[in-house]
Amino acid sequence: MKIRKPKLAGELEADNLKEVLQRAISDQKDISGFRFSDDCVEAQANALEFQNCLFENCRFGASKLTRTFFTDVVFQNCALANVDLTEGSFHRVEFRNCKMVGANFSQAVFGDVLWQDSDCQYLNLSVAKLKSSVFCASDLSWASIQESSLKAVEFHECKLLGVDFFHTPLEKLDFTSDQIDGIVVSGSELKGAVVTAEQACELSRLLGLLIK
Repeated sequence: MKIRKPKLAGELEADNLKEVLQRAISDQKDISGFRFSDDCVEAQANALEFQNCLFENCRFGASKLTRTFFTDVVFQNCALANVDLTEGSFHRVEFRNCKMVGANFSQAVFGDVLWQDSDCQYLNLSVAKLKSSVFCASDLSWASIQESSLKAVEFHECKLLGVDFFHTPLEKLDFTSDQIDGIVVSGSELKGAVVTAEQACELSRLLGLLIK
């Protein structure tokens, strides 16, 4: 599936992330057209908007950036572990080789988003809406994807060990290249999902079935 890539237009202005955030919070202005590299920040803000931005080797500490909008943004080699991005909006965004353990994206909305080669263990995507989004070669073990909407979503060679898909329909999702041992479902979520014969046997045991 092809997803729309971020449109990083024009020459991005290099600046300090902490200082730009402080100005945006103070002036209530959008953050657009910047390149942030090797910055470390721990911020608390609500309803910011990032457009046409590149983050390289940035660390966000235990930042809380709720209801924040990200459009045409790339995160490359960034540390987003335990960052609170609840109720955020992500459109044409890429996370490449990022460390996102425990990041909270609950109730967020995603469109044309790529997670590539990223550590997403314990990621919280509960009650989120994902459309035209792709996870590639990423580790989502023990993530929470409960009561979420997945439309035109793909997983390729991902670790999905113990992922909680409770009350999230998985119809048409192809898991044949993924590790799905121990996923949490009630049973009905699996209707229409595409799995290998080996995975089907594992899932049958998960649902309490006895195969003779």
